Parts: sequence; structure tokens; C-alpha cells
Amino acid sequence: MLVSFNLPMPPSTNALYANVPGKGRVKTARYKVWIDEAGWELKRQWTPVPHLAGRVSMVVSLSLEARIDFDNIKAIGDLLKRMGVLDDDKQIRDLHVIEGLLSKNIVNVALRRIEERRA
Repeated sequence: MLVSFNLPMPPSTNALYANVPGKGRVKTARYKVWIDEAGWELKRQWTPVPHLAGRVSMVVSLSLEARIDFDNIKAIGDLLKRMGVLDDDKQIRDLHVIEGLLSKNIVNVALRRIEERRA
């Protein structure tokens, strides 16, 4: 099963958490807004939200104009867990980040379950 959807561009990994005296690391307001918007966008495209068990391959497509480092996609894995698409972002065992979208404000995420090899 292939699951594909578009999400708003996630914030940089450096902008996900802030140090707050007496509380430690907390989610930034920007990250909380993105989680809410991205969660609703996922629900809009997939109702019910799909669930993938086992090992998963993920391809994230970015715009050529995207102002994000290729390794700044932690928020996507966290969102997939929060929304119940994955039980844990550690299920992502094969990850590809490619350029290919026309809009710099969105990312496309494609997930596929990795079938277990039988000896």
C-alpha cells in the first residue's frame, strides 16, 4: 500500500523546541501551529488516517526553492506518530529526500510498507 499526501513545509529542526527556564525543552509556538495545520491537512486528504505497521520506506519531495536542509524533516516523523500513521518514527527504515515539487510551501510525503524478506 502506498500512502501519499502533501503537508505544509515543516519548521527547521532547530525551531522545533526552545529552552524554557524551569521547564526544560518545550515545543515552540511555531511548531505547535505546524503540528495542528499539518494534522488537519493529513486528515483532509486521508479519512480515516491510514496506519502502517512494520518497517516503512519514506520519500519526502521538496521544492527546488525550499529553504530547508535535507535533514530537517524530524517534524514529519513526529507528526506521523502523533496522527497514528506510524506507531513510532523508528519504523522509517528507508528514507529518501528529493527535489521535485513546484511549490516551496509544501512537501509531499510518500510511505510504503517494506515487505519482510523470506529466506
